[in-house]
Amino acid sequence: VEISIDCPQQKVGAVIGKGGSTIKSIRVESGAEIRVDTEGGKHHVVIYGTENQVDMAEDLVNNIVSPPKTIIKAQWQQARKLIGPGGATIKALQKRHHAHIHVDKKGGGTCNVVITADRPANLAKAEEAVRAILEPLF
Repeated sequence: VEISIDCPQQKVGAVIGKGGSTIKSIRVESGAEIRVDTEGGKHHVVIYGTENQVDMAEDLVNNIVSPPKTIIKAQWQQARKLIGPGGATIKALQKRHHAHIHVDKKGGGTCNVVITADRPANLAKAEEAVRAILEPLF
């Protein structure tokens, strides 16, 4: 089985990884063969192997090309707790859960907390941790 996934130019480096580390990791984890082709100025990730190998590699590549994302609406005062002094809390959460957490301040005292991660499991753990800070139990 062989498939091709369109890959925006700005995501090619992330798919390949430093020294090819990401693409090697996808090969090892999925068992599929993967290459990045450029044709007519467009980039494609070509995956081939058994159906199961291709399905697994496709999921891994899609998580890089279009990472899973969650948006949580919050009050700015709550988000300040999430950020923490000097950004310490948000940085620790990002490191612990292998996720990117961004607070997008809007007008009227509200904001969006945008969480992205390379894997759905990391996204779920990061979301749970963020919600625990934003919505404490009384």
